[in-house]
Amino acid sequence: MPALTAEQVLSDTLDVRAGEQLLVHGAGGITAGLLVALAALRGTQVIATAGPASRPRVTTLGARHVIDYHDQDWPAQVRAITANRGVDAAANAVPGGAASAIRAVADGGRLATITSDPPGQQRGITASSIYIRPAGNQLRELATRFADGQLEIPVAASYRLADAAQALAQVTGGHTTGAVVLTP
Repeated sequence: MPALTAEQVLSDTLDVRAGEQLLVHGAGGITAGLLVALAALRGTQVIATAGPASRPRVTTLGARHVIDYHDQDWPAQVRAITANRGVDAAANAVPGGAASAIRAVADGGRLATITSDPPGQQRGITASSIYIRPAGNQLRELATRFADGQLEIPVAASYRLADAAQALAQVTGGHTTGAVVLTP
C-alpha cells in the first residue's frame, strides 16, 4: 500500500515527469522513501527533506539533495537549490507539513499531501490530498519493480505474533523508518 500510494501521488495526482524537480518532504518514512525511489527511476530530480539519521538511505534511494527538515529555513534552502524558482511539484509526508512544503513550490506548481489537508490556494499552486484507490495495473507494475530489486521496503523491526502489542507500540510511538513485521 505504501508503494501504491507513492505511485498514485507521482502519476495520478502530481503527474511528475522526467527532468522536473520534485520535493519529497519527510523522505525518511516508508511511503516517502518510495516516492523518492519511484521519482528517481522516472528521471525526476529529487530534493528531499529528512532527519540526519535518514540522510544516507534517502540519498541511496535517489535524492540529489537531502535537507534536514528540523532546520526552520529548509524551504529557503530548496529555493536556493532551484535558483530561487522553487520545485515543479512537492509531495508532503509530514503531518502538518504541507504549509511549509508549499513555500518551496514554484508559482503555478503542484503539491500533494498524504498526511493532512492541503493549504489554501497560493500563487496558482494546485494543492490536493491523496486518497489511495484500488489499481490492479499499478500494483502489478510495482510488484515487478520489487521482484526486480528496483524497489524495497526497509524493515525496522520484526515481532512474533504473540508480541503484537509491542509492534503496535513501536508503530504508534513515533518515527518508524521501516516496516514493522509480524511473523507467526
